[in-house]
Amino acid sequence: MASIVRTLRLYERDDETGMLEDLEISFDVDEHFGGTIPGAGDHIVNQFVSSTIDRRKVENRTIYDVITRYFFAVEADEPDSSGSTQVTHYVGALVVKERPAVESEMDIACRT
Repeated sequence: MASIVRTLRLYERDDETGMLEDLEISFDVDEHFGGTIPGAGDHIVNQFVSSTIDRRKVENRTIYDVITRYFFAVEADEPDSSGSTQVTHYVGALVVKERPAVESEMDIACRT
C-alpha cells in the first residue's frame, strides 16, 4: 500500500456561492513539480497555451495562485483478502485563484 500523493487537481472557489469548481486540470506531482506539493502562496504557471497564440507574450499566459490545499484517499476498487478496502494513494486538491500573468513575471511565465 502506497501512501503518496501522485496527482494534484486544481479547483477555484466561486466568489458568489463559495463553492469549489473543478477546473479539470490535473498535474502529476513527480513529473510537473519534482515531487514537491505546492502550498498556499505558491504560484503555478499554466503550461497549457493554445498553439494558435504566442506563448512568449505575457498577455497570453495564466498564473494560478495557490490559496489552500486538500488531500483525500483513493481506495482500491476491490477489497483485499480480509474484506477491507485499502487506500492505494492520495490525491491533492489545490484551491487556486486564476489570474493573467503580469509584465514583472515575464521572465518566468513566458519560458517555453
